[in-house]
Amino acid sequence: MISVSVKIRNNELEKIHRLFSQSQFGFLGKIRRDVHTLGLWGISYLYSIIPASRLTKPHLRDSFKVKTEMIPGPGILLTLWTEVSYAPYVNYDAIIPTRYPRTRKVMRFIGKDGTVVFTRKARGFTRRGIHFVEKTEAWLAQRAPNVIDFSLRKYLR
Repeated sequence: MISVSVKIRNNELEKIHRLFSQSQFGFLGKIRRDVHTLGLWGISYLYSIIPASRLTKPHLRDSFKVKTEMIPGPGILLTLWTEVSYAPYVNYDAIIPTRYPRTRKVMRFIGKDGTVVFTRKARGFTRRGIHFVEKTEAWLAQRAPNVIDFSLRKYLR
């Protein structure tokens, strides 16, 4: 499982929380909704980074989910996650070694045009990762203060 988490903690939010209890004022729930919207924007950003897959389902692009939690302090934890098993391999760089057959003398592959190809070994290669976790964390960290400041101005009038 791969996840992107951003903790939003704000000193001004702590001061306001001390002044008003959550039961009386209830603005933290509204800010939580805005942070959830920020998470949905983050998933849209992920769509622009991760290429469309030609594999059968599950697709990595369509598998991300958003979750927000209230954490002590006060704060809001935004988590984007996926349970697709191959997500780490898409995110990080990989070196695929030369592969040899285990039980037979040759390996068989089906080519793109449907032809059958026989070989004694498959050459290794290096695959660059997309690094979508780091890019999305930076993108969310850059936009989180704008969302929080906008929410505070909107709900504290």
